[in-house]
Order: sequence, then structure tokens, then C-alpha cells
Amino acid sequence: MVPWRVFIWSWCAPGLAAALALLWLPESPRYILASSGPEKALPILAKMFAYNKNSKISNYPVERIVTGSIESSKSSGFVGALKNITLLFRPPLLRCVLISHTLMFAVFMLSSGLYVWVPDILNSMLRSTSSESITICQVIKDKFEAAKNVTLLSQVGCKSEVAVRVFPISMGMGAVFAVTYLAIGVFIGKVGKKTLYSCIMVVCGVATVGAAFVPQGGAATALLILALCSGCAASILAAIAVDVFPTCLRAMAMCVMYMVGRTGAAVGSNLLGATLNLHCEQAFCIFGAFTAGSTLLIIFWPKPEKVREELEQRGLIY
Repeated sequence: MVPWRVFIWSWCAPGLAAALALLWLPESPRYILASSGPEKALPILAKMFAYNKNSKISNYPVERIVTGSIESSKSSGFVGALKNITLLFRPPLLRCVLISHTLMFAVFMLSSGLYVWVPDILNSMLRSTSSESITICQVIKDKFEAAKNVTLLSQVGCKSEVAVRVFPISMGMGAVFAVTYLAIGVFIGKVGKKTLYSCIMVVCGVATVGAAFVPQGGAATALLILALCSGCAASILAAIAVDVFPTCLRAMAMCVMYMVGRTGAAVGSNLLGATLNLHCEQAFCIFGAFTAGSTLLIIFWPKPEKVREELEQRGLIY
């Protein structure tokens, strides 16, 4: 058991180190300016100046921050949180919330929902004894049919054998995701956030449908991995959404959006698990169609400049 404990701790260590590092990281002066005013933001700016210039805080040349009225954006405590929530669900942000949250639901429903079952699907494919090239869904059906033949009176204990080749494929998935994120960083400025997001989701949706009908195991595996790359689009969607939310609402808006996304992951994994053995092709088609079709909502995304102008007139700042 010791190696497993070391393995688990090695996974926890980066997160713990990052959490400890945050203790020395100052709060965003932009957020403090929006929530507490310029008097609270100025010392943080001075501290950042001292760090960056290797100087003293007293050498900071700015003495006062002049800004517009931010009284309407100040909020704290439970009452302030409720006030911020109501702002999210009122025009002009209501349309942004509905679109972005629905899209995030679709992203996680496919990427995380399908990811739960991919190792089992790959294991079934690799352990299949069929001499013919059959589809993923046929492999899954054969597996469940074989399981039905095991009687309740059988004295054989529960066995779960995993093909060794599943592990290098899983590691290959991580490499593909890393390359995808790198490609997103290169092309997002050239293609545009909305266009790049739509292209990724459409391709991943088509790959999901194709994975259920391609009879070659290697091609089906490649399509499954490509479908899982839809999870990389979550960062693009967050970048699209963050532009329209005022500074004092961004954290809450992002938290709610990712909460809806995690709900999509739970719905997707349970829905796929319940239908995989009986309606495999239909499940893959629904997941793929929903993923690709959800990108149509991007057409109704408002111009960030227009939303900003309207909210700045109410005293909220960006």
C-alpha cells in the first residue's frame, strides 16, 4: 500500500503547494477597486510596484486613484452576494448567463461525462475476441450479452481484468490535451475566441457520432480522444464570458458557470451509463448532436462593448 500512498500524495502536492503560494499573493487591485474603492486598492498597487521594481513601497509615485462613482457596485456579506446574484439574472447580463451556462453544460456533459466511460470502453475493445472489425457499440453489446450468461449460482468470484494497453492510451490522451491547449493559445488571437470555440465543439460533436459507427478499433479510439478534447473548449468559453461581466461579478459568474458545467458532467456520465448497453448508437448521436448544435447559441451572444456601456452607466466598473 505504500506506493499507492506515495502516488496519491504526489498528486496532492502540486495543489497544496499552489494553495500555500496563494497566501503570499496579493488580492487583485482591480477587484478591490471595484468592491472596496481606491483607498483599499492603492496599497496593493504600491506593493506590486515594490515587488516588480525591487524597490520600497514608499517610492511608489502614485498618491491617489481617481475614478468614477462605484457606490452601486459595493457589496459585502450575504446581502451583497444576493444583490450580485440578482444582477446576473437581469438584463443585459441575463442573456449572457443563459447562453454561457448552457454552453458550459454541453462542454462538460461530453468531455467529463464521456471520459468516465472511456477507460471501460477501451478495455472492452482491447479485450474483444472478435475476429471481425466491429464498432464500439457492438463490442459493448457483446460484453453485456456475455455478462448475462453468468448465472447467479456461479461460484466464480467477481473478476475485473484490465488490458495493459489501456494505460499508455490514457497517457496519450493527456499528451493530446496538452497539445490542444498549446494550439488554442497559438490560434485564439488569430482566429477569434467565438470562432475557435465553435470549430472545436463542432469537430468534437462529429467525432462523437463517428466513434459509434467506425468499425476499426484504432480509428474509433482516435475519434474518442478527439471527442474528449471538447473539454479544452471550456477555457475559451470562460474567456468569452468573462469579457461581459463587471469586475465585482466575475468571480461569482465564473463559479456559477462551472457549477452548471459540473452538473452537466454528472448528467452526462449517468445518462451515458444508463443507455450505453441498450441504446449505444443513439446515446453517442444525442451527445454529439447536442455538443455541435449548442454552438448555434454563440450567434446570439451580445457585443461586449454594448453590455459594458450599459452597465458602466449604472456605476459598475470593468
